[in-house]
Amino acid sequence: MRSMVVATCLAALVGCSGSPATDAAPSPEVLAPTASTSLTKAVDRPIDEPLATSRPPRTAVVADHTLTYPDGRTVKLPRGWGVTGIARYGDGFLLADNRYFEGTLGMQRLDAEGKVVDTWTSTGPALVAPDGQVAWVSVVAPESGETGPTLIHVGERTQELSGLFSPYLQGFDGETVTFTARELVRGRWRSVTYETDLADPPRLIGTAPRLTRYYSPNGQNWYGYRRHSLRIATPDGATEIRADRFVRTMAGLFWEDDRHLLGTYVQDGRMAVARIDLKGTLTIASPWRRQNRHGFAFLG
Repeated sequence: MRSMVVATCLAALVGCSGSPATDAAPSPEVLAPTASTSLTKAVDRPIDEPLATSRPPRTAVVADHTLTYPDGRTVKLPRGWGVTGIARYGDGFLLADNRYFEGTLGMQRLDAEGKVVDTWTSTGPALVAPDGQVAWVSVVAPESGETGPTLIHVGERTQELSGLFSPYLQGFDGETVTFTARELVRGRWRSVTYETDLADPPRLIGTAPRLTRYYSPNGQNWYGYRRHSLRIATPDGATEIRADRFVRTMAGLFWEDDRHLLGTYVQDGRMAVARIDLKGTLTIASPWRRQNRHGFAFLG
């Protein structure tokens, strides 16, 4: 999912839907504030102040187990679990669902008509590269009592990870997959970041970043989370807004284009698709619905 806001609360807000958008931009990295970084703090909007409306999303959206395209076409999806991320895969789709447990969630492969072809356990939404390739993870949950490999997939190619646990994809540019994982070093667990092309062994980048950047399709703008804030940055500066109304569902933010993010906005037990521009301005881009656990997923 294109890269997909909140698998595991803040992480999946990224995700799932798709998934955060990635491309040939630099890999996710730690935000290091510098003297040249200009940051403006968006003023918190009163809860009872209505938000302005804007045009409908330009991508297909999952709501109530139905994938609806901008032209009105629909695909009915399985109703067993809520969809937290969705990506095109071949003639069908890869779905991340809301079966979350201690860092893992469910993932399903569907055909073009929305029928389940396969199902497994993953750690987060699939990521779609600018060229349409799709990357995802498959794991065997320890609680299942079963054993099996931990794999990173890109299309039909796979790479087994040895000695790394709970890998979570952070970026995919069509050639390189960037992921964080847990690693046992001298009896102590640490979070680390690797990158791999699935041909050579994964290459250690460093310890997991405190703030991961999710880049827009053109690679110039990005968003990331810091505590309960959402930071949106451009080459000219950055804006920070409160993210608490987005992390109350599992589905994440999605780059609609280079200047707008889509996400699930929650208020008073209801939810709607919200659009966020590079200045942090929020508008509502869909009718309001009753809030559920998974939120809206956007097709990557």
